[in-house]
Amino acid sequence: MGCPCKIYNRMIPPEGSKNPEIYIVGEAPGKLENIEGVPFIGESGQLLRTAMRIVNKAIGRKFRYRINNSCLCSPKDKEGNIRTPTFAESMNCSRIHLYSDIAKHPPSKGIITLGKLAISVILGENIKSMKQCIGSVYEFHGIKVYPFYHPSYIKRNGGTSSLLFKKLIDHIEEVLTGKKQITKISTEVKLNYEYIVVKDEEVDKIFEEEILNKKYICLDIETN
Repeated sequence: MGCPCKIYNRMIPPEGSKNPEIYIVGEAPGKLENIEGVPFIGESGQLLRTAMRIVNKAIGRKFRYRINNSCLCSPKDKEGNIRTPTFAESMNCSRIHLYSDIAKHPPSKGIITLGKLAISVILGENIKSMKQCIGSVYEFHGIKVYPFYHPSYIKRNGGTSSLLFKKLIDHIEEVLTGKKQITKISTEVKLNYEYIVVKDEEVDKIFEEEILNKKYICLDIETN
């Protein structure tokens, strides 16, 4: 897979169930993720996965999840150090990879976005602060979206002993159980993109009826 941002280091694919209850969206892979090829396994990822294990225990089973990032590779600064991707870089990557993966593996309970960039690519606009999103529920092509702070922010503000960590646990559990208390509801986000999942036998028909009429197209082709 090529990188539309031209910042290609190593693309880290999504991890988890193909039939998720919750689809978790983060920002970009870190150093350890680039080594192991799995999202959210660094320090911030361990905080998230600890919260998920606590939720599993609370509900008495392992819930099905899928984890992905708004930017699948790690951009670097002039010194070669990993940096946070820009909104434009994340949007470029999400248009090709994240959106199509959500379309192919839609969660039954909802999408949880972690951090400002994650909710920004879902909304299609650069959010200035997480405070304007916390407590809101959005819709992405009919799927409920529940924003929360990124685990790295929680880590910087007390980690697993903090109130924020407890709120993360409650956030995940309430989305799973349908008990999430909604303080604000946003109207569905309208993006100027259309996603079609095509089966092998439908390729010719879709190509003639849909693709030839589009000015721009993006294909995500999977082979066995």
